[in-house]
Amino acid sequence: MALFELLSTFFWLALVLFFVWYLFLTDCDTILAIAEKFGRPVSGFAGKVVWVTGASTGLGEAMAYELASVGAKLILTARNKDLLQKVKEECIVLLTSRFEATRGLFLDGPSNFEPRSGDEDDT
Repeated sequence: MALFELLSTFFWLALVLFFVWYLFLTDCDTILAIAEKFGRPVSGFAGKVVWVTGASTGLGEAMAYELASVGAKLILTARNKDLLQKVKEECIVLLTSRFEATRGLFLDGPSNFEPRSGDEDDT
């Protein structure tokens, strides 16, 4: 019985040390590393409809380009209409370079983004 307890203690100690090493000594974001290893690849979004908010700059723009390159159907929204137009055109180029034909409906949103009366305060 003492041998079993010793092996059990060794196992749990090794497990705890592994997690400490993995969480604190690896040079990466742990959640991102787990998602990268066990998560869904970007190619899994081919043919799926994906709504990308903030698509005119930054991470939203990068996501739009990456998803367009694998063939996802994109809905792009952003506050800056001119920058969004450029991203939309680049996504169309990425899609048409991958596929022979692309069809889509491109809608313009409201022409102004002025808040309605009473919308200024969030109380």
